[in-house]
Amino acid sequence: MKVSRIEISQLQEKAGLKIEIKGNFHDIDVTNPANFETADSHSLVFINNSDDFSFQSLVKTKARTIILKPELYNKLTNQDKRCYLITRNPKLAFTRIVKAFDKRRVLGYTSKGNNP
Repeated sequence: MKVSRIEISQLQEKAGLKIEIKGNFHDIDVTNPANFETADSHSLVFINNSDDFSFQSLVKTKARTIILKPELYNKLTNQDKRCYLITRNPKLAFTRIVKAFDKRRVLGYTSKGNNP
């Protein structure tokens, strides 16, 4: 199966939104959208709210590329070695970026409760 790869620098273009990129993005390629539980180090996930479940999921996920709102990024005390894509509408950005991936790779993602 062909794996689509998107460099972090291309994600803003794919989303078609204003996105600020912070953190470690020099050595990361994104190969698949995912939910927090199934993500690997090349996955892209999003967080849309700041409830305790979302933050616990953020801490536990293996994903190194995370889309989130500016106010959520500012609440993080440890921005570690991940790449953060900061935008006002993380869900819309995620949806638009997903379209850039090979559809065969997207089939594992479902929107019903898998991502906050």
